[in-house]
Amino acid sequence: MAIVINLKEGNNQKCICEGSSGWLEHWEIYKGLTAIYCRACLTKTDLKRALVVKSEPTDKDIYVVPFCSVCYEKEGEISIWSYNELVPAVCI
Repeated sequence: MAIVINLKEGNNQKCICEGSSGWLEHWEIYKGLTAIYCRACLTKTDLKRALVVKSEPTDKDIYVVPFCSVCYEKEGEISIWSYNELVPAVCI
């Protein structure tokens, strides 16, 4: 398990990658996967992208991860399966 912190205040940041319609597609392109379930609770409906940081104080990077609408609204620390679920929120 890995712990991330949901950046509620960062959720209005836009992905500007060419060929991507937003952060969820950014995650799919980067991972080469289709986002079909929430990486926190495994729900398969109403997926959104969430911008998060690792709970590790030495890592200040921002990441994208698919969350369902319930987990998307949570504040503070959230458990996900592993840090491998995260994609850097950096557009190229």
